[in-house]
Amino acid sequence: MAKYCRYCGVENNDDAEVCVQCGKSFEKKSSERKMGLSKIFKEGFNFIKKSPKLLILSVSLFLAIQIIILAINRWMIGFSYNYFNPESIDMIDPGGIIVRFISILLLAIPVGIAYVVVDAIIIFSTQDYMKSESVSLSSAWQNTRKRISSLILFSLFIAVFSLAVTFIPIMISFGLMMLSFALGAVFMIIAFIAISVVLILTLAFPYQAFLLHNCGYVESLKQSWRIARHNLGDYIILSLAFAALSFLLGLVLLPFTLASVSPNSAPSIIINLTLEPLRSGFIGLYTTIGITMFYITRARSEE
Repeated sequence: MAKYCRYCGVENNDDAEVCVQCGKSFEKKSSERKMGLSKIFKEGFNFIKKSPKLLILSVSLFLAIQIIILAINRWMIGFSYNYFNPESIDMIDPGGIIVRFISILLLAIPVGIAYVVVDAIIIFSTQDYMKSESVSLSSAWQNTRKRISSLILFSLFIAVFSLAVTFIPIMISFGLMMLSFALGAVFMIIAFIAISVVLILTLAFPYQAFLLHNCGYVESLKQSWRIARHNLGDYIILSLAFAALSFLLGLVLLPFTLASVSPNSAPSIIINLTLEPLRSGFIGLYTTIGITMFYITRARSEE
């Protein structure tokens, strides 16, 4: 068997006492084996306070996402209105619709890549913080830059895996419904439960496993499944806590959202370009840090 260095991620022999790459010892202090959930929340917040640049990066990413959403609202909603207005059907321009879809796609692709890259920077920064309680964005960027091409391919693999796990059972259910509605409905319910379990466990920590332990595509999913399954209760509590925090911050924005008359109104645009990126950027950063801390400490305890 082989084991991976928790500091640099290099593979070592199972009986190695120090890493062949960085020289760090494989001996683990008992306090390092597991980090409680309350400490994860506390250390995650301390990490953000020590790295305002990372928060700015995360907020900037979600600002770009909001700009894409505004572009979709501005460019595409008008077509919907024309489509449902019988007097304006002759105004629909199929060529224009295609051009605008392609334009949105061209905007969305780089933002999607940026999202994955920023996520990787956060993951590597969290690893550095847990080693030395200091944050080095340059080091995290260098580690990310070396993996960008493989990271993008891994993201495509995750997307294809998610679609296959989701749609194949659904298509089978519809096929069974053509033979027997009751049989198809029962299969769909069972499939929905199975799909939820598979996605929750396999997509809990795949990027952490891929980046920090240099796991392969399939092995990253297996590692995520293993860590999530062995720590299911704590993982569910952690996920629900971050979801609750996001919901509470969303409630703060609710009065401003209700004041917006339409997606393209001035109040809505102001919210989408200021308050919403701040909320999403903070929650996204805090969640990724917390999930990564959880993964690192739980993976250590199983070494």
